Amino acid sequence: MLPSQKRILDVLKNKPASSEELTMITELSPDGIRGRISEIRKLGYEINKVDGKYRLDEDRLTAEKLLSYVESNKLYGQKIKVSMLMNELDMSHEKLTDILSKLYHRKQLLQVTKDVVIIYNI
Repeated sequence: MLPSQKRILDVLKNKPASSEELTMITELSPDGIRGRISEIRKLGYEINKVDGKYRLDEDRLTAEKLLSYVESNKLYGQKIKVSMLMNELDMSHEKLTDILSKLYHRKQLLQVTKDVVIIYNI
């Protein structure tokens, strides 16, 4: 993740922010902000613009939670049981499936079986 993407996410995790606020924080142009927001969305985050402010959908923060868990437990490239991820992350099957789907489209996931996945660090 680019430093500017991380700064934008850090701001949006705390509160909604306008393009102007994000421009001041990141020193990117308004077009640059829109580009970074688009890139962040491709990483699996749901960011919506409501009343002129970008908002991060809190339910989608689980993608970050999943990747953080995989990284901290050195599970990249390993076979991981879906049921174990659900238990460890206290996540419903539906929510986990949604996240895994996004990782698959990013070419970061190999679905070995319906019960086992391999997640890659790209």
